[in-house]
Amino acid sequence: MRGHALRRRYGHMAPPFWTERNFHYGFVSADCAEPPHVHIEYRESVAKFWLDKAGDSGPVQLAGPRLKNKSDEAKMYAFVKKNRALMLERWEEHCGRR
Repeated sequence: MRGHALRRRYGHMAPPFWTERNFHYGFVSADCAEPPHVHIEYRESVAKFWLDKAGDSGPVQLAGPRLKNKSDEAKMYAFVKKNRALMLERWEEHCGRR
């Protein structure tokens, strides 16, 4: 990830596991006690998505407040939803459990 912004916001970042079209995906090592999720940075937007959350909107859900840039949020959500299985595998590799 472009760790500077995420480190300021979330603490210690692991190396990114995915960068695509300027979207940077990664984990925060200190978050391994939480349910599986991914942190995403794109331009000035930073978001956290739950990967395995039960609820009306399905397993992928935005954690926290909605982003100011709804277009960025929609792109992030679509990518996470499409690649959820791989992201869960990477979470397990990083955190050692699911």
